[in-house]
This record gives sequence, C-alpha cells and structure tokens, in this order.
Amino acid sequence: FLGKSEFLFIGNGCDEERPDWDPDSFNQANSHATSGRTGRNPWVTLDQVESLLESARSHLVLSKFDFDSAVVELTQKIADILAFEKDCWSTLDKVTTDDLCSGDPHQDDVLRTLQSLLSTTKSPLSSVGNVERFGKGTPPLTRSALDDACRYRRWILDLKQAESCRERGAFVANVIQHFDSLPELPSHEKDKERIVETMNSLGPRVRALESSLRDNATML
Repeated sequence: FLGKSEFLFIGNGCDEERPDWDPDSFNQANSHATSGRTGRNPWVTLDQVESLLESARSHLVLSKFDFDSAVVELTQKIADILAFEKDCWSTLDKVTTDDLCSGDPHQDDVLRTLQSLLSTTKSPLSSVGNVERFGKGTPPLTRSALDDACRYRRWILDLKQAESCRERGAFVANVIQHFDSLPELPSHEKDKERIVETMNSLGPRVRALESSLRDNATML
C-alpha cells in the first residue's frame, strides 16, 4: 500500500490501483485518512498514514506542491495513534489485577479506562475513529481486543465480588460458568508468562467458589 512506485487510492474507500499520485488524488486520500470513516473500505492503518506522509514529503510529483498542512495533519495523526496504542497497552496490563479493586464496576478505574478507550475508537471526532488496528504491536490491538478486555475485566470484578461478599447463588454460579469462556487477552510476548501465571491462579479461586456453592446448597 502506498509504496514508492505503486499506490492504492483510498480517497473513496476503494481498492483502485493507481500508477502514481497527482495532487487531487492525494488530497482525497489524505482527507480519507485524517477525516473519518467513509466508503466501502473505511479503515486506515498506521502504516498507510505513514506512507501518505512519506509521499507528501518526498514523492517526485507531490514534493513540488505545497502540502504543508497535510504533513501537519498526518504527523499529528501518527502521534495520536501511537499515544492511543501506548494508553491501551498500559491499561491492558492491569486487566487481571484485583489487589486494590472492590469488585464494584462503577468504581473500578481499569474498567472505566477501558470503556473510555473503546468509546474513543467509536467517536467520529476522534483521530483514531477511522483506524483499525492501533499501532504496529504484536498481537494487533483492535476494537474487538478492547471489547474482550472489558468483558474480562467485568468477570474479574464479579469474581472479586463473589469472594468478598455474600452473593446470591445464581450470581456465584454465573461467575463460575463464565470462567471457561473468558476471551484471550492480547499481551506482549514478554508478558505472556505473567498472564499464564494469573490464569493459573484464577483456577483455584473458581474451584473454591464451586466448593462453597456446593456447601451452601447442602446446608439448604
């Protein structure tokens, strides 16, 4: 996409190959990349935005025109995507921690931040509103990954609530039931060992809830 000699025209969201840029087609592509979701292919990636910026600066034809405003827009777009990616990873690293949380989803900073990040991706006014995926990390960060993280965090909070409070049997049973269907969290390679350790620690906690639930049922 958007290489030195062959480009994909993304101005109207189509995958139409072009042999080269001209100012009009570049302006359309830049508008698509920086303005929001339009056309049949509404998304842009960080790689695509960076390629547009490189074209504005050094392409044989485009470099002869004044694209200073486009360079500013694209540079800011790249900075926003990278900052958003950093915020996402910083929050994802805290999804499985529950040392200081109360179990109340309305008071949980991690869940609130995840929900805010997800809302940012859906806002037409957000600079990442038409980006998918976010950054260049592996595994890729997507809206689906953030949604899964919210779901996982809610379960962690429910587990904490079930352990610390006298909850209805149906609530506890629901926590136990959903343990095996938890989504896989995105994680950096360096964090995978920690994630595995966390998952291993959750199993005994869930089994303790099962035992408590059976004991309560027996007493009844």
